Amino acid sequence: MDPHETCPICQTVRHTTPNMVMFVTPCGHHMCNACVEREFHGSDSIRCPSERQCGVTIRRTELVKRVFESGALHREMLVRKSRDLRDLNLQQSDFASETSDGLQEYNDYLEMVEDLTYNLLNGIQVEATRAKIAEFVRTHQDKIRRNATTENRDRREREEKYAREKIEQMEKKRRWAAEHEAEEKERLLEQERMLDSLARDRNADLSIRNKVLQQQQQQQ
Repeated sequence: MDPHETCPICQTVRHTTPNMVMFVTPCGHHMCNACVEREFHGSDSIRCPSERQCGVTIRRTELVKRVFESGALHREMLVRKSRDLRDLNLQQSDFASETSDGLQEYNDYLEMVEDLTYNLLNGIQVEATRAKIAEFVRTHQDKIRRNATTENRDRREREEKYAREKIEQMEKKRRWAAEHEAEEKERLLEQERMLDSLARDRNADLSIRNKVLQQQQQQQ
């Protein structure tokens, strides 16, 4: 059986249960939607029910729908977005000075972030790693706050730009629909005018023909 198509808890196979949805725990293990409902029945948090018995306490709100086939990739994605790492937002410009562009210091910083991420992903000296992150954040809090403000501003600008574009698209569609409707009405009116003209011409022909027939009858 394909491990990515089979729930490791209840052994349900997607082939026989096409509506099955697979979730990934913070510790990188899989469980299907039916197991989520059963395991979390009456509780907001449980011990990971993985067959590996990892023992990690997980909350239902921490489960995410599987995007990657690998649970490890899911876990890495969650760790990189976690509260532990989200404040590590420094840029190369934060390390620049009058005598240096800060590239070497920035590369050292990126290497440090990867080391911290590796420790969190693999459960290596987790508390010491978090303490190191907290100390780094305290030391660079002004730059971190500035970057966070910049990121929030940029995100708001992107959202506002997207909203404006959506409004413009809707307005273009509205104008196109109005123009199309007007063109269709004009086409129907022109069609009616043509039909009326044909009808009048036909009536005129009939009137002339009747007059001719009447004259012929009178001459006879």
